[in-house]
Amino acid sequence: MSTESTTTVQESGFTPPVRLVELLFAVVLGASLIQFHELIFPPKLANPSFWAMFTAYLTAFLSWYGWHEAISAFPYRPLPISKLRSGIEALVVISYAYLLFAASRADISLLGYLWGYVWMFGLTTVGLFVRRREWGRPEASYQPIHLTVKHGLPIVVASIAYSIWELSSTPVPTTAIWVFVFVPLVVTLSYRWFLGQLGWRRPPVSTKAKE
Repeated sequence: MSTESTTTVQESGFTPPVRLVELLFAVVLGASLIQFHELIFPPKLANPSFWAMFTAYLTAFLSWYGWHEAISAFPYRPLPISKLRSGIEALVVISYAYLLFAASRADISLLGYLWGYVWMFGLTTVGLFVRRREWGRPEASYQPIHLTVKHGLPIVVASIAYSIWELSSTPVPTTAIWVFVFVPLVVTLSYRWFLGQLGWRRPPVSTKAKE
């Protein structure tokens, strides 16, 4: 067996960080369904909190799927920088817990909901830089960094606009509230669609072991 294939097998066996992130996903998604079931079942379509939570859950589930695709192509390596990467990715998952909490209060204020998305996109961008450094290859960023930044910017603008509006003590019109609620949903769907168009779901073909 070649040295390259042996190294790949050893690196793919570095599983403790994988288990940690998977556990966090399970806890965040599972516990939140119990905590917020009254807001979700039955669906309250006229409540901004329902749609904010729908968006947060959709973001978390798509992230869970995308993370598994990424970890298959570029697994954690037994290196110090891999611990940093796993820590950042764990923080991204924890940010979903905050997003769900903030979404449950969207009918009161959207500040936490919008800025939670800013925090999530920021952490994701940092994680992509670390993953590229970990593997020493540009394609290791997997989700293109520029695409992540470009999709995060509209949410930053929306967050600032809403913050100024709310802090000015001027009531936010109902129509504007719905627009702010759906901005993260549109951005999330666009982000995942463009990633699919760029082929990010198709991991690089691994080198077969040489006899």
